Amino acid sequence: MSPVAFHNFRVSQTELDLNGPTLAFSQQPESVSASFAGIATFVGIASAVFSGVSTTGSGTVTYRWYEGETALSDGDNITGTATTTLTLSDAFGSANNNRQFFLRVNYTPGGNTGNATNEPLDSDTVTLTVYPTLEFTTQPTDKTVAVGEKTEIIAIPTLSDNTYGPVIQNWTRDGETLADQTSPVISGSGTTTLTIEESTVGVTTIQSIAYVDTDAGRIQATSNVIDMTGVDPRNIIKVEGYTSSNGYSSTSLDLDTGVKTINSDLLGSDYNLLSFYALEKDINVKLTIKASKGADSSPYAGGEGGTSVITTTLTEDTEYTLIGIANNSAVFLYRGSNLIAVVGQGGAAGNSGIGGDGGGINVSGVIGEGRRPGAGGVAPVIGTLDLNGVFGSTLAGSSIDLQIGDSIAAAPNGGQTISCSKGTYWTDLGISACSNNSSSKIQFVNIDGTTITESDSIIRGFKPGYTISNTSGDGVNLGGDGGNGAVGGQGGTTGSGGGGGSGYSDGSVTVVNTTLGGNNTLVSSVVIELVT
Repeated sequence: MSPVAFHNFRVSQTELDLNGPTLAFSQQPESVSASFAGIATFVGIASAVFSGVSTTGSGTVTYRWYEGETALSDGDNITGTATTTLTLSDAFGSANNNRQFFLRVNYTPGGNTGNATNEPLDSDTVTLTVYPTLEFTTQPTDKTVAVGEKTEIIAIPTLSDNTYGPVIQNWTRDGETLADQTSPVISGSGTTTLTIEESTVGVTTIQSIAYVDTDAGRIQATSNVIDMTGVDPRNIIKVEGYTSSNGYSSTSLDLDTGVKTINSDLLGSDYNLLSFYALEKDINVKLTIKASKGADSSPYAGGEGGTSVITTTLTEDTEYTLIGIANNSAVFLYRGSNLIAVVGQGGAAGNSGIGGDGGGINVSGVIGEGRRPGAGGVAPVIGTLDLNGVFGSTLAGSSIDLQIGDSIAAAPNGGQTISCSKGTYWTDLGISACSNNSSSKIQFVNIDGTTITESDSIIRGFKPGYTISNTSGDGVNLGGDGGNGAVGGQGGTTGSGGGGGSGYSDGSVTVVNTTLGGNNTLVSSVVIELVT
């Protein structure tokens, strides 16, 4: 009997390729060397190879883009992270420069295939190089400049990635590249700020051109083209206002268009110091100066403020200064540091008497009214003021840091002003009180030594912080205060009116008319017009 044979394994035909395919890149991604438009695209294509033939079979080739070790996902500025094509739509700036990516390929088997033998397969690593954008973020503006005058023109180019550079900047006039020179002045021709002196009447065009060289070539930007209009010198006065806390404001007054007024409304009552100067040429002017009246105490009126008319020549680029406009008081006019004219304020009324009128230039104030009225300030002789002065008694008891030779009057007496301003910043530098602050044009330097960078560079002499312009006598027992002036009015006592402040001049201006009183408003002002 033959043994019984058992078949433990049965053989059946199958189409499964147990070895699976080999993955291979038919297109490697390439580095993107520039992205001026802000869009970067990387492409990688792979296939599954069976016995030397590229085909996916019944499986699927899958893709995933990586940055470093991080798998990417689609978002606001990135798409195609699971496809053959990766797109970055915000490829600007240094944050995107030198980013590196690669494409990882896997194979998902189908019903008749096995896993790929070499998965995952990574592509070459590619780099995004983002070249910067260059644009003018500050554009120049049209200029009108008098012949012989200089002006600044500003254009600022901004590079999106400061690791590139330097940015080269040039200015052109009528298409011709400018170079620095001394006559007519051209400076800053390779900077953001061009200083140029106008030499002809007429219109020319100004433009700035900036560029930066990169591996991808030169990136260039051009500013707006502006008109620079040269004109004959005009009768323009520049007014600058300053506060003790370094506030600044300014405006220009074109006297060719008519009479102009400087008062507390021009720049605002915060600006207690007003400087002005002739912008383009020497100007012969007539100034009508009015100091404010004294305060009323119903039914009694304060005394009228003094009024004066003078003529003088404003020297081009020379500083003139007004005190008393912002606070509507007596008006003090300085050329440089030298006090050249004062118009006195009216005395305040008491509860039983009117105030005395203030005096115009070189005119004394008058006594108030009542049982014990305050005397008017007596006008000093022309040109006799010196550097020793007295603050009015309205400041008695205050913590003034008095300079040597100065004092504070006792109530109800008025004080007396000084011939020159003597702020300590400049005098501590060894510059005498009545001298200019420098021999060249400078910007305004405030009480604490802060240079006001918005201010113009002119010949300056005024020394802010110490002028003795408050010379008012203190009213006693409901009496009115005296008016401020070169010599302050005495305060009234027992309800009487205060005396008016006096005027003064150093003799350097021509006094056309000067009167006692004349201004019955609480506003101090200077009206400026051309002398024809």
